[in-house]
Amino acid sequence: MAPYPPLMRWLHWSTAALVLIQISLVLLNRAVYEAYPVLSEALIQGHISLGALILCVTLVRFGVRQGLDVPPAPTRPFVRRTARTMHLTFYVLLCALPVIGYAQLAFLGFELSLFSVVHLPSLPFNPTLAQTASLLHSSAGLFLGVLTLLHILVACFHRKLDGQPMLGRMLPSVKTRS
Repeated sequence: MAPYPPLMRWLHWSTAALVLIQISLVLLNRAVYEAYPVLSEALIQGHISLGALILCVTLVRFGVRQGLDVPPAPTRPFVRRTARTMHLTFYVLLCALPVIGYAQLAFLGFELSLFSVVHLPSLPFNPTLAQTASLLHSSAGLFLGVLTLLHILVACFHRKLDGQPMLGRMLPSVKTRS
């Protein structure tokens, strides 16, 4: 079974690493929010910047994926359709989460910047829209987490489920010396 090209594998694992860092920033921020407000602000700014980076990587990844001619895995049509749906859902969530997160804070009037270089505009103060965006951001983040766990489980057990070694298609290649 043909592996994905190296660029696609690199983008995949870069996205995974960035999402793990995002989760770590959120959990750390929850732990220090009250006691260390300055650190909390820095964590939020880092979360915003990495969210924008994830958005950019996801858009590049989607574009690269469209240009690839990777043969489909020899699995049943239902499995292929399910995998396509899952991956499309990942792309949508990875693009929507940063935009919704930005809206959440911008509607509250926060001064936001990307890596302390690009300053983002705030939106008209609207606590109701901010609260709605907060609920959407939290729900989408939770859904992304559940989908990620499901993705990992299916990838690990694909051989047992469908008889195909799917995980090897996305693992980094290991070169051995002769």
